Amino acid sequence: MVSVWSFCEFLDNIPVIEATDLDIRDDMTFVAQRGVERATLHRLMYALCCFFDFLNLGGLIDWAPPRFIRLRRIERRAPRILSEKQARALLSATQNVQERAMIEVL
Repeated sequence: MVSVWSFCEFLDNIPVIEATDLDIRDDMTFVAQRGVERATLHRLMYALCCFFDFLNLGGLIDWAPPRFIRLRRIERRAPRILSEKQARALLSATQNVQERAMIEVL
């Protein structure tokens, strides 16, 4: 809800039901210039989509402006894995059977 509130503050004197996709792009640019992560922008866009869908379902607007904006995909990185030597060192560092079982499961 904080993201919707900040968007409303960004609009200043414009009623939120009159906001366009260009207003949302301007807000996203403003937020991005503050150096936030790409995932934060995606969460902001998701919140705005939900909010404008709510307004649309309530009959206050005829269309949802955030639906016309596409963000770049978030790059998914492969998880870092331990080498065999590191895994053996981790197993040898366990102090009891329960710790060893947890490490083996992971």
